[in-house]
Amino acid sequence: MEELKKDTPIVTEDEMDEAEEVIRETVDANADEDAVLEEELNLANDEANEKFDELLGNGELPDFSELFGSLFGGNNAPLADPILTIEKIDKSVELPKYAHPGDAGMDVCANMNAIIQPHDWELIKTGIKVAVPEGFEMQVRPRSGLALKHGITVLNTPGTIDSGYRGEVGVVLINHSNSDFTVKKGDRIAQLVIAPIINVRIVEGEVDKVTERGEGGFGSTGVSKEEIKNVPEEGTSKEVQN
Repeated sequence: MEELKKDTPIVTEDEMDEAEEVIRETVDANADEDAVLEEELNLANDEANEKFDELLGNGELPDFSELFGSLFGGNNAPLADPILTIEKIDKSVELPKYAHPGDAGMDVCANMNAIIQPHDWELIKTGIKVAVPEGFEMQVRPRSGLALKHGITVLNTPGTIDSGYRGEVGVVLINHSNSDFTVKKGDRIAQLVIAPIINVRIVEGEVDKVTERGEGGFGSTGVSKEEIKNVPEEGTSKEVQN
């Protein structure tokens, strides 16, 4: 072992003990400060929660638990994996399904044959019933291919199927073309999209009209900048731009 140099300080055992004691006292002091800080934070959090509950009880705040419960299916549906139950009225029909992973809409098929004349519409039955999970709706939307190639779309798009509806799913197709359109049983006629809903509390009162838009309604923003300049004043006889 290499000998210590003459100027190397020698620490005694008592000095070591004293240093360890100082370290312990410092650690204990820091722990006490952390405990005090945590207690203060807990008290502040409790006070904030009490104030929030007070405001909520007085009707000054919305019930966020109900809001988000409704948004994600309430207590009757899993948050991330809602279940859609489908009953076949006609056992031969094909269940709606997503064509690709990540698709928003599932294709639904016709369960009847029909001919839709030009500029006419028809209720097409699908042969299925659905139980949409609570807190969600089922939207009935057109298929882009039918719209582009044949002028066929859903008349009341998007149609809405509520969670309480238990009848057969029907699709109102309208033919915007100048030719007959034939629907055959098994044809994919529409898309079904499951979407969350939010139910609001309805309160009677005066509506604040002081906004940038005000009472500007149909056509008030026009299609081009020139049209926006020519939007008539309220109460004039000039037709509103489409």
